[in-house]
Amino acid sequence: MRLAFYQFAPELGAVPKNRERLAAALHGLDADLIVLPELATTGYLFTSREELFRQAEPIPGPTTDLLQACAAASGAHIVLGIAERVDDRCYNSAVLIGPQGVIGIYRKMHLFHEEKRLFHPGDLGFPVFDVKGVRVGLLVCFDHFFPE
Repeated sequence: MRLAFYQFAPELGAVPKNRERLAAALHGLDADLIVLPELATTGYLFTSREELFRQAEPIPGPTTDLLQACAAASGAHIVLGIAERVDDRCYNSAVLIGPQGVIGIYRKMHLFHEEKRLFHPGDLGFPVFDVKGVRVGLLVCFDHFFPE
């Protein structure tokens, strides 16, 4: 399996611009699994829950739809860190996207410091997904410090 990682500094509050930057960066990558940063479309610093809520997206949504098109064009799978909005809650999520669409979601369970006032803790457990015959689990940042 060929892995690719794309690290960049998203522009705070510029979700559409960041989304387009991601799509442009993915164009032409030759990889089976591409991993993008935590909160890749929004950046990490929010001044309030209201600001976070305005920038968060549902899954599926505009960013996952665009990245699904990228995955379909390349045959790759993509892991995207995103602020996920579900009803009146927001999660710091990682979503696995394949050529056919969203495969699964992991929501960060162990929130760190200021995250606790912005996000809800994850409620989906620790799912494992199959990517081209390889079992793949997702975690977000601080969660890797915990043994479960």
